Amino acid sequence: MEDDLQASDLVTLVVQHFKTLTRGPYGVVDALQVAKEADPSSTPRIILDESELAWRAYFSAKKATELQRGFIGKANLTRLLNDLSTQPIEEQRAFARQLARAVEDDTGRSMESDDGPGGGDSAVAPFIPTTMPNGASIYYTGPEHCRLGGGNSVVAPFIPTTMPNGASTYFPGPEHYGPEQVPGKEAPQKDMYIEASLKVAKELFPTEFMDSIRRIPSTKLPDTLVADISMLFQKGHMRDHFGCQMIIEITEEKVAWYALRLFDVQVEVKDGVRFLRYPGGGKVQPDPSIRLQACRRDIITCTFGAETDRAISASPICQREEKEERDRTDGVSMTISNQAMEGAKITVYLGEWRAANLKKKLYD
Repeated sequence: MEDDLQASDLVTLVVQHFKTLTRGPYGVVDALQVAKEADPSSTPRIILDESELAWRAYFSAKKATELQRGFIGKANLTRLLNDLSTQPIEEQRAFARQLARAVEDDTGRSMESDDGPGGGDSAVAPFIPTTMPNGASIYYTGPEHCRLGGGNSVVAPFIPTTMPNGASTYFPGPEHYGPEQVPGKEAPQKDMYIEASLKVAKELFPTEFMDSIRRIPSTKLPDTLVADISMLFQKGHMRDHFGCQMIIEITEEKVAWYALRLFDVQVEVKDGVRFLRYPGGGKVQPDPSIRLQACRRDIITCTFGAETDRAISASPICQREEKEERDRTDGVSMTISNQAMEGAKITVYLGEWRAANLKKKLYD
């Protein structure tokens, strides 16, 4: 940096951007692995060696400057980040220390990435539903999001909106948490599995859905491809009341299809930006992401296959919905971003015993 003032300016911008995020950018887990293996003198490695939380803030800011979507201060942030990489190693290390202190002092929390939920103590304000006529639910992720992991946070309530097709839309206040935390409950410990066997996934899922699943290089065997499927076995309230989670990344070209197939929600793209078509002509743009819920029950078997359907049906949330004679389930959700170049994440809740069996097949 030219001087300490510029370094301080960059720290301020990175921290401010970090605080506005709903979740980490797509690919953060892969990028973290790359940073760990990078040259010790590279900027990402220098920051990561100082603090992973600082690296996440840096990576999120860097990724934001590479996207088409603009934001206040983007030009200055881009210039300062580019300048940082040209500075002597000692100055970059000094910046890393300053950023680490600022991020950790300011938040005391770690961020939730799109590659998997985090943990932490939290209090969550009640979810207030809105209804679209088709019965689907949409959770809008606002411009700010409480970070998960090792801190205390409070979440503003969801503000209801009604859409004429019957789907439910959830618009939170300035801060938003996912469904993992509940008032008065400690954050559950989690056990996560990643990188599922392609061969087993092909046997588990119908061909059409299997073709939609993102393939990624194995972190253990870089020449081998794996299915971008993760499973999360958290303990406590989450597992008892909702179930274990399977998180499936699907490719960008299939996002609109599954939004319509599973949730009866129409997704369109213009100039590289996704939006939901509001019945009657209006639009809803993810900012930066949106979560669809209330999946059609009658479409689950042919989409995910019989074995996965049985696991979904065995989840606590689906068991409750079955008793309530509901035609849609919140046991299946889909998170999409506003960037057409990015894929989406389908999350399904599973019964514990059947989830354990699926885990053995996919990862053991």
